[in-house]
Amino acid sequence: MEEKKQNPPKIKLHNSLRELTLELWKYLIFSGLATVLIIIVTSGLMTSSRLALGAIGAVCVIFAGVVLYANTWTYGDRDANFVQFGRCKRDPLKGVKLGCLVSLPTFLLNIPLALSKAEILPFDFLPVYRFLAAPLWPLINMIHPYGAVAHEATEATELLEAFPATPAMEWGQFGLIVLLPLIYVFFCWLGYEMGYRRISLGFRLVYGKKAEAGNNDKPKKS
Repeated sequence: MEEKKQNPPKIKLHNSLRELTLELWKYLIFSGLATVLIIIVTSGLMTSSRLALGAIGAVCVIFAGVVLYANTWTYGDRDANFVQFGRCKRDPLKGVKLGCLVSLPTFLLNIPLALSKAEILPFDFLPVYRFLAAPLWPLINMIHPYGAVAHEATEATELLEAFPATPAMEWGQFGLIVLLPLIYVFFCWLGYEMGYRRISLGFRLVYGKKAEAGNNDKPKKS
């Protein structure tokens, strides 16, 4: 009797959406804690001017974005190897899917925020929202810069500007806040695609400038 050929055991690639999303959630939590520290340190600047608030917002978003970008770049580069050697098929939407799954908890936070805005929740959810979505905190304050009490009616103007309350939020402002987690989707998509295509922005910035400098040093032909 002929011996049956046994298929070689499949090696788990550890590149499923579930596994990668769980990893990215950990990195996003780390980014959130780090940006909370940034906000605490710069809290005085956040109430000084909208320009300073915007600058702090940019720092927080870029910090979280770089963390997501760097890790999804690695995932894309690794998947490119798997596809090249026939171990898996190319998923052109994987970067977008990762971004949507990573930002899903932040998107879900908009449900209790809407209930708070409609005064269905018995407490103001915005402080909780800001803390749980810390990388977006300064941007939220830029969209909704005023508190529930009119400025001339209270001496705590700076406190209200630093910590705006949900009841004073307009639905248009709420709509903008709902869209903020798309920033995570963008960084995840960009990182994965750049990694899959083996395009390193850091490498190009460093070695591209050196190459340009080297070309400029060469004597020009007369």
